[in-house]
Amino acid sequence: MSLMAMRPTFRLQVSGELSAVQQRLHDVLKRPAWKDRGQIFGDYAEFHVPESEQRYWSPHLAIHLEPLNQEQQIQYRHTDGAELASVEGTDPARSAAANDAAAEVAAALTLLVGRFAPRQNVWMLVWIVYLAMGFIVFFALVYGGVQYWMNATPWALSVGLGAVACILSLHLVSMIGQGLSSDQMHELRERFDDLLRETGLEPSESK
Repeated sequence: MSLMAMRPTFRLQVSGELSAVQQRLHDVLKRPAWKDRGQIFGDYAEFHVPESEQRYWSPHLAIHLEPLNQEQQIQYRHTDGAELASVEGTDPARSAAANDAAAEVAAALTLLVGRFAPRQNVWMLVWIVYLAMGFIVFFALVYGGVQYWMNATPWALSVGLGAVACILSLHLVSMIGQGLSSDQMHELRERFDDLLRETGLEPSESK
């Protein structure tokens, strides 16, 4: 994981079905010692810097949980909540497939994807500026192209260059702010590692 990426991301995998991992995380996070340190909402958890320590570029850590084995992934992605069709009580070939599926569930793994990002209000402001500057660049290119085609001075291109400069400046400021808050990213990662240790889950790095 590179802390200089726009939104640094890491991936871990732990043993156990998604529902079991969720429950273990929930059980620890509801303890008094973890009050205001982290929250979990189904397959999503997040950790924030204490309000008294927040800076403008202070990050938060979002964790997304997803099953790794294929059979669970199919069921997990059923947006209507429907269960997979039962394979029991069918021909021997399907019974063998059911046994294989059961063995796969027994060795189930859950993927934890962690992503650092600015607080939601800051991240939204950044993207609003990016989108606004992107529109300016697009229309400046169109208008400047028309001016050039009509043998007029394509002054609109300078407006587009100004918007590009604004995007690059904002990106540079974001990276500087992120670098200044790297200590808080390490703090949030250590807090998440402490949580996994308390749950008894043993994570391993996942590509």
